[in-house]
Amino acid sequence: MPIRVLPSLLLLVPLAACAGLQPKDPAMRAWSADAKRSIAQATPEQEAELRESLEWYRSRLDEGAAKHIAQAQKSNEVVLGRAGWNAQTKASTFESQIDLLRRHDFVPVLEPYAERQRGRFYEPPSKQAQDGLAKLYKHKQLLDDIRVAYSTVEAVGLYVAAEQEGTVRLNWSAELHTLQAAAEVVGFQQQFAVPASDETLEALTKVMGVRDQTRQLMATHTAMLAAFEGVAAGGDPAAVGRLAAASLDQGAAPPPVAVEDARTLVADLGGHALDIAASLEITMRAARGDEEYERHYRGELVETLRQIEEAEAKASLASMVDQQMKQARLLELQQMAQTVQQRLTDRAKALGLEKAEQVLERLPFGSQIVSGLRALRELRNGNPRGALMAAIDAAPPGPWQEGLRSASKIAFDIADKAKKAGVRRRS
Repeated sequence: MPIRVLPSLLLLVPLAACAGLQPKDPAMRAWSADAKRSIAQATPEQEAELRESLEWYRSRLDEGAAKHIAQAQKSNEVVLGRAGWNAQTKASTFESQIDLLRRHDFVPVLEPYAERQRGRFYEPPSKQAQDGLAKLYKHKQLLDDIRVAYSTVEAVGLYVAAEQEGTVRLNWSAELHTLQAAAEVVGFQQQFAVPASDETLEALTKVMGVRDQTRQLMATHTAMLAAFEGVAAGGDPAAVGRLAAASLDQGAAPPPVAVEDARTLVADLGGHALDIAASLEITMRAARGDEEYERHYRGELVETLRQIEEAEAKASLASMVDQQMKQARLLELQQMAQTVQQRLTDRAKALGLEKAEQVLERLPFGSQIVSGLRALRELRNGNPRGALMAAIDAAPPGPWQEGLRSASKIAFDIADKAKKAGVRRRS
């Protein structure tokens, strides 16, 4: 939904400007008084429209989040052995399936991250593994169990990888939609020279809550994929089960957000939109790589910044009475709109990754998005252990964060012991 300039602004711009001139002419004083009354009368109606717009943002984000929550719940039930992957598959815990496959050296082998990005998630089973299964031809039930375990583990891994990609994009859109929603509040405050009411800020907290829920979903699937990599390398499969149980315990409700957090976001966004957008650009580039960032993420960020700057700048016209000054300002705004992408890129380069993370960490709950993007970066760089540790700080306090801490202690445990013993395990 494009950021709106409240329609009454078009009528009240000259009135609002004249309202503060305190003219000596009695007629002008009467006009000024009328202007103040008109603004005061229009404000409640326009603020009500603003709350409707904020609810639109919330409902749109909630719809996207709900689909991923439902899919995650199904996957968690499969991992915990409460349901089969499909109607024809017997339910069994992920831990027991991995144990069975390890006994027969038939655990699915993960491709490197770069290959997975190209659509290849598993290596084909080795000839040695296939020959081992062939020797079990007389044990039909055992062979069936191995095939079910292999196909289920394979399906869970593919699902987690696909959802991890999907929730990264979901969260990116949620971050940007929340900034757009906050910018509408900034624009309202500038246009009418009044602070947003607590009722309006409460509506903004609902948008922020769903945004934080998408952060949690991204952290969930990033951590799950990191743990899956650890298990495939010999780690304890109970780690994946602990994450699944913690995810279910966390529940589907968005994390609570205080009105003061919404007020802080609005205050931080006003006048700092370029720095915030540039910080998002450089951190996402680091997390996903230049090619993927430019293909999937840059366009939405550029459009978001353009809309935010347009809303803030048009509101500033309310202080201009001189038509020549106003035309000059409009020309300046047109030029700004044409250079959004270049200014965004230039500012991101000037900030650098470290300063960009500092900018984001100053926002309400900003440390969570920085940690989430670090987790993505570690996973991309082939460090699943680092990804799992970073995901802990990306999650809100609660069962899920505790589950992450618990899983991080065992997800790479067996692999560590094997490494110390000099054993080369099939991963």
